[in-house]
Amino acid sequence: DLSEKTGLDYSQFNAVTVLAGLRNSTKNYSEAITLYQSALRYYTKKDLKKHVSTVLMNLSESYRLTGQSVEALDYYVRYHEIEDELKKNVHQKNLTELQAKYDSRERIKQIDLLQKENALRKQELTSANIQRYNIITYGVVSFVIVLLFFSRYNSLKESKRLRKYNQQIETREKQLLMLSHAFKSTSDGVWITDKEFVIEVVNEAFTKLTGWTNSIGQKKIFSSSQGNDQGLTDKILLQVKSEGVWQGEVYDQRASGEIYPIELKIELIMNKQGEIIHYLGAFRDISKRKQAEEKIIQNATQDSLTGLPNRVLFRELIQRSLVAAKKKHIIPAIFFIDVDGFKKLNDSLGHEAGDRFICAIAERLAESVGSNNVIARLGGDEFGLLVELAGKKTEAGSIAKKVLKAFNRPIVQDDRSIKITVSVGVSLYNPA
Repeated sequence: DLSEKTGLDYSQFNAVTVLAGLRNSTKNYSEAITLYQSALRYYTKKDLKKHVSTVLMNLSESYRLTGQSVEALDYYVRYHEIEDELKKNVHQKNLTELQAKYDSRERIKQIDLLQKENALRKQELTSANIQRYNIITYGVVSFVIVLLFFSRYNSLKESKRLRKYNQQIETREKQLLMLSHAFKSTSDGVWITDKEFVIEVVNEAFTKLTGWTNSIGQKKIFSSSQGNDQGLTDKILLQVKSEGVWQGEVYDQRASGEIYPIELKIELIMNKQGEIIHYLGAFRDISKRKQAEEKIIQNATQDSLTGLPNRVLFRELIQRSLVAAKKKHIIPAIFFIDVDGFKKLNDSLGHEAGDRFICAIAERLAESVGSNNVIARLGGDEFGLLVELAGKKTEAGSIAKKVLKAFNRPIVQDDRSIKITVSVGVSLYNPA
């Protein structure tokens, strides 16, 4: 305690609180908190409640700036308790002073009335003077009654206002406690930034999902990789400012460097003057959901045996090529390839061996036409080939010959060498 170790007096402790404020402004929060707590003990010991109130508010702000929301809330509650006590003391003092003034005026009026009565007795008061005296007395009494009535009315009104104010404080404190509990216990990651998008507060789920432990004071920026637009953060902020909220799916980066998808909602927080003071963001990791969606799409468009596009995807790719043919000045050529006598081969060797031969045929087709063209398995022993010809239509014949030539060599599987032949059909699309 500084008061015990150094013997500081009242004026020097005022300087301590000013020094703590300077430490706060330079972001030396821990040192500021130590100074404030020492001043708090001194002012509490000296029963200087107004100073205690000021130090409690400064401590609450210092803990808030360090992200220690529980301590900040505790000192904030203590601050309001001291403020309420000070307001009650001021109210009681005002009532006492008002009563003293009222008693003083009453005594003066009584003395005046006695002096008048003695004067009237000495001058042998007439009935007119007595009547005038009665009227004056009636007026004074009426005035006093009216004064007491308005005093009572104002006292009840002030008491009602204070009760309503206390109820509002209790309601807000309950709301803060509930929000604090929800903030800590939710499984979604939550962060709060200032108006410059610099992170001020995060919850435990944020740290668990991202792995970031030093995010406070860092500006929130979304990764531009994995399909995120360049300048995505600025675009999101622009929409939040204009509409008050933004919601969607983006990619973010963990502390480990891993890029992962999240479902994000950002809301704008404004003060009573309509000024932006904070941004609130809540997100959840949707990696598993994205993987499941990709698996569904893959199963719907990919042949499970060869990994080639299936009939559905092949048809879609053909449609895209036909639409783009005129613009790209190309001639789409569609080849249908059927393995001759495959059913007999499959029945004699077994289905597992037949599947391996289908995979070998797919590889042989890929070798013959290159990786720039689309090869699809349409079903069973049927394959499709989509080639976009940039030159003459006669090129289709050359490609068909390459496919046929590819099977001049036998396919070797399981120590078996089997000669396979295929049938090829070609269809050309003329964009003109």
